[in-house]
Amino acid sequence: MYVGYTDNIKRRVLQHKQGNGALFTKKYNVVDLIFYEEYDNSKEARDR
Repeated sequence: MYVGYTDNIKRRVLQHKQGNGALFTKKYNVVDLIFYEEYDNSKEARDR
C-alpha cells in the first residue's frame, strides 16, 4: 500500500501509471487508486 498526498489527483494518478510516481510505486508497479480523501488544505492532508 502506498499513501501520499497531492493537490491534483488526476495528474498524480497519471504520473504513477506512466512510471513517474514515487519510487515505491515504480518499484512495485502500484498503479490502481483504491481510495482517496479530500481535505481543505495540505496541512490537514499531511496530518491525516
